[in-house]
Amino acid sequence: PLAAAAMGSASADVTCDGCERGPLCVYPVLRPPAPYSYAAFAAWFKAQNWQDSGRHLRLAPSFSWFDVDGALAGKFRQYLHGQDMERIAGVAKAIDRFRLMRSIMETGDDSSQSSMGMHLLTLALLKEELESPCGVRALDIGCGTGWLLKAFALMSDHPASRVSGFDISGTREAAKHMRDPTLTCATTRTPNPAVFRADVLRADFGLSDAARKRLLPPGGFDIVNVGLAVDGVDSPVFQQVFDLLKVGGALTIPVVAGDCSAETGMCEVSFRKYVCGPSRRPVLAKQVNDLRFVAAASA
Repeated sequence: PLAAAAMGSASADVTCDGCERGPLCVYPVLRPPAPYSYAAFAAWFKAQNWQDSGRHLRLAPSFSWFDVDGALAGKFRQYLHGQDMERIAGVAKAIDRFRLMRSIMETGDDSSQSSMGMHLLTLALLKEELESPCGVRALDIGCGTGWLLKAFALMSDHPASRVSGFDISGTREAAKHMRDPTLTCATTRTPNPAVFRADVLRADFGLSDAARKRLLPPGGFDIVNVGLAVDGVDSPVFQQVFDLLKVGGALTIPVVAGDCSAETGMCEVSFRKYVCGPSRRPVLAKQVNDLRFVAAASA
């Protein structure tokens, strides 16, 4: 059903949300055809002259932001080779990513959103856990506008699953997206993801004791994904997020492996999947090298 929904088409007059020129905006760029489908969106996007119509945006979008097939065939191909990516591609195409990235276009700040290839890699590494027949409890740390949260919910598709995420800002917008039934062209039995404000760099995530126990209980998660690079397994940040895992749970996390830019905060990283072993020690299950992430201390 996901693949079928993702490949569907829709026709609609392209209209425009108000912009700095008012409701009669001459740039019909901010509202793709509705209801959403990946095929209709891709055709609409490619038909736009973004050099002209994107002039009122701080950051004009590139189709690479949304191109699932291109990401599968691009630099991440070597990491995804040999894996069954059909369902993951269907999930990715089912989510209206353009809507989730509107704030990035308007502010010009793209630090809160990973690339499509990085998101596909994360889903591939966690596919087995997400498709558990018993449902999962999954957490995305540094969730941004919530693309991975919605993808986790679609991948799990289980009424017993619970998906949540937090960030230091933008959580109200992300929570609104998670409640919007038109954000995807697929359905899921997983309840809407929850979004809340917390800080991975602070002790107890900057939460009160009661909030910490309710939202981030130690040993409470089957899956934890971290969207910021940490210094290593001995760092306080790593230990704090790893302690959230149940025994047998999986953590995906970028670990600093090279130089960091003082100007951008971007670092060379090794993106790793750890499993929580019987003695509650991290067991390295997979790693992908030569990637770049924002370092936790720079976020």
